[in-house]
Amino acid sequence: MEQKMNQLLAEMFDKTQQLAHIIEQADSEPDEWMVILDERETLIQDVQLLLTEGFTLSQQQKQQLEQMQQLNLRMMPLMEQRKEEMQRKLDDVRKKKAARNFYNQEGAAGYGAFFDKRN
Repeated sequence: MEQKMNQLLAEMFDKTQQLAHIIEQADSEPDEWMVILDERETLIQDVQLLLTEGFTLSQQQKQQLEQMQQLNLRMMPLMEQRKEEMQRKLDDVRKKKAARNFYNQEGAAGYGAFFDKRN
């Protein structure tokens, strides 16, 4: 069981480092993050299962988890910042769409001109 836990923690650490690297890139997409987050979540569930079965972590494993926690703390503000940027962009798109729809509802008179036909 010790070997299984070491393997899970090593994979989880690799995924955490991958995620940190991708998040730190300015042009990364949140969709890329989600793939790694999902894989990491599966590993976390496997670790939790072993812990509920009575496995106790060694000091080295605890240190590895602490390193992952430090990476997580470093990533969270970056993820929050990117989330806020995306929210602002979405709000801008919604405002532009609402303005475009409003002016399109005005019809021909909304453009300030009309055509008069002489008999």
